[in-house]
Amino acid sequence: MNSIVTFFGDKKYLKAADVWSKKAMKLVADKKTKIHRGAILVEIENYAVGKEMLLPFTAPDKRRKIIAFCSCIAKAKYFMGDEEIGMKWLLKAKKIGVVNHLVERIGEDINCIV
Repeated sequence: MNSIVTFFGDKKYLKAADVWSKKAMKLVADKKTKIHRGAILVEIENYAVGKEMLLPFTAPDKRRKIIAFCSCIAKAKYFMGDEEIGMKWLLKAKKIGVVNHLVERIGEDINCIV
């Protein structure tokens, strides 16, 4: 469910994804759970907390697919009022070249097609 909201932006599942990602964090706060919870927080407009949860997974030594969540940080930064930095994060995500549908969806959300 979290992936449907995160990757495809299907907002009808957003409330349920918020509830389930909270529960998942209580059960298993592993890297995958934290990434999905951070992305859901961005989607529910809790930008600052979501961004902070995602930042550790964007380091250069992390796997490329995880780094693609830079696009979620792009959305958070954009809506936190730092549009220029948001655009830079989106371009970084685009350059990585994986999870392109997520990058495109976030680009549409912040009115920036990359």
